[in-house]
Amino acid sequence: DFRAAMRLIVGNVSVITAGIGDDRSGLVVISVVSLSAEPPKVIACVNRSSSTWPIIERYRHFGVNSLGPQHQRVAERFSGFGGIKGKDRYEGAEWTTLKTGASLLADAVAAFDCSLDEMI
Repeated sequence: DFRAAMRLIVGNVSVITAGIGDDRSGLVVISVVSLSAEPPKVIACVNRSSSTWPIIERYRHFGVNSLGPQHQRVAERFSGFGGIKGKDRYEGAEWTTLKTGASLLADAVAAFDCSLDEMI
Protein backbone atom coordinates (compact mmCIF):
# COMPACT_ATOMS: atom_id res chain seq x y z
CA ASP A 1 0.00 0.00 0.00
CA PHE A 2 2.84 2.39 0.88
CA ARG A 3 4.58 1.90 -2.47
CA ALA A 4 1.31 2.30 -4.40
CA ALA A 5 0.53 5.51 -2.52
CA MET A 6 4.04 6.92 -3.10
CA ARG A 7 3.57 6.39 -6.84
CA LEU A 8 0.60 8.76 -6.69
CA ILE A 9 2.53 11.71 -5.29
CA VAL A 10 5.39 12.03 -7.79
CA GLY A 11 5.57 15.69 -8.75
CA ASN A 12 2.56 16.44 -6.60
CA VAL A 13 1.71 19.23 -4.16
CA SER A 14 0.96 18.07 -0.63
CA VAL A 15 -0.29 19.63 2.58
CA ILE A 16 1.47 18.79 5.83
CA THR A 17 -0.95 18.92 8.78
CA ALA A 18 0.11 19.04 12.41
CA GLY A 19 -1.42 19.44 15.83
CA ILE A 20 -4.78 18.78 17.41
CA GLY A 21 -7.91 20.90 17.90
CA ASP A 22 -7.24 24.61 18.23
CA ASP A 23 -3.48 23.96 18.42
CA ARG A 24 -2.92 23.01 14.80
CA SER A 25 -1.57 24.40 11.60
CA GLY A 26 -0.12 23.17 8.36
CA LEU A 27 1.63 24.16 5.17
CA VAL A 28 1.98 23.34 1.50
CA VAL A 29 5.05 21.40 0.40
CA ILE A 30 6.08 20.53 -3.13
CA SER A 31 8.35 17.67 -2.22
CA VAL A 32 7.53 14.62 -0.15
CA VAL A 33 10.01 11.83 -0.80
CA SER A 34 10.04 8.17 0.12
CA LEU A 35 13.05 7.40 2.33
CA SER A 36 12.34 3.68 2.62
CA ALA A 37 9.59 1.18 1.95
CA GLU A 38 10.51 -1.13 4.86
CA PRO A 39 9.76 0.40 7.24
CA PRO A 40 7.67 2.98 5.36
CA LYS A 41 9.28 6.42 5.83
CA VAL A 42 8.92 9.78 4.11
CA ILE A 43 10.93 12.99 4.17
CA ALA A 44 9.47 16.48 3.86
CA CYS A 45 11.30 19.79 4.17
CA VAL A 46 9.72 22.26 6.59
CA ASN A 47 11.41 25.59 7.27
CA ARG A 48 12.26 26.16 10.95
CA SER A 49 10.59 29.58 10.77
CA SER A 50 7.29 27.97 9.73
CA SER A 51 4.47 28.14 12.27
CA THR A 52 4.05 24.39 11.70
CA TRP A 53 7.60 23.42 12.77
CA PRO A 54 7.05 23.81 16.56
CA ILE A 55 3.69 22.04 16.36
CA ILE A 56 5.26 19.01 14.66
CA GLU A 57 8.01 19.08 17.26
CA ARG A 58 5.49 19.32 20.14
CA TYR A 59 3.08 16.57 19.00
CA ARG A 60 5.64 14.31 17.26
CA HIS A 61 3.18 13.39 14.49
CA PHE A 62 1.88 14.90 11.26
CA GLY A 63 -0.20 14.11 8.21
CA VAL A 64 0.86 14.22 4.58
CA ASN A 65 -2.04 14.87 2.20
CA SER A 66 -1.39 14.63 -1.52
CA LEU A 67 -3.60 17.11 -3.38
CA GLY A 68 -5.45 16.78 -6.66
CA PRO A 69 -6.82 19.50 -8.96
CA GLN A 70 -10.04 19.67 -6.91
CA HIS A 71 -8.03 20.85 -3.88
CA GLN A 72 -7.02 24.29 -5.14
CA ARG A 73 -8.81 26.04 -2.25
CA VAL A 74 -7.15 23.74 0.29
CA ALA A 75 -3.75 24.57 -1.23
CA GLU A 76 -4.50 28.29 -1.13
CA ARG A 77 -5.60 28.18 2.52
CA PHE A 78 -2.53 26.19 3.60
CA SER A 79 -0.31 28.57 1.62
CA GLY A 80 -1.64 31.36 3.82
CA PHE A 81 -3.42 33.34 1.08
CA GLY A 82 -5.46 36.12 2.63
CA GLY A 83 -3.53 35.85 5.91
CA ILE A 84 -5.23 32.58 6.93
CA LYS A 85 -3.33 30.97 9.81
CA GLY A 86 -3.42 28.05 12.20
CA LYS A 87 -6.63 26.09 12.67
CA ASP A 88 -8.52 28.35 10.24
CA ARG A 89 -6.63 26.70 7.37
CA TYR A 90 -8.72 23.56 7.93
CA GLU A 91 -12.07 25.21 7.18
CA GLY A 92 -13.89 24.28 3.98
CA ALA A 93 -12.62 20.69 3.70
CA GLU A 94 -13.51 17.35 5.25
CA TRP A 95 -10.87 15.93 7.59
CA THR A 96 -10.43 12.60 9.32
CA THR A 97 -7.92 11.13 11.77
CA LEU A 98 -6.27 7.75 12.11
CA LYS A 99 -3.80 6.34 14.62
CA THR A 100 -1.69 9.42 15.45
CA GLY A 101 -4.54 11.93 15.54
CA ALA A 102 -3.09 14.01 12.69
CA SER A 103 -5.68 15.50 10.33
CA LEU A 104 -5.96 13.75 6.97
CA LEU A 105 -7.91 15.13 4.03
CA ALA A 106 -10.84 12.76 3.47
CA ASP A 107 -10.56 12.87 -0.34
CA ALA A 108 -6.77 13.24 -0.70
CA VAL A 109 -5.10 11.52 -3.66
CA ALA A 110 -2.97 9.76 -1.03
CA ALA A 111 -2.70 10.40 2.70
CA PHE A 112 -0.07 9.33 5.20
CA ASP A 113 -0.50 9.24 8.98
CA CYS A 114 3.05 9.86 10.22
CA SER A 115 4.88 9.61 13.52
CA LEU A 116 7.93 11.81 13.73
CA ASP A 117 11.20 9.92 13.63
CA GLU A 118 13.67 12.79 13.44
CA MET A 119 13.87 16.55 12.86
CA ILE A 120 17.10 17.84 11.38
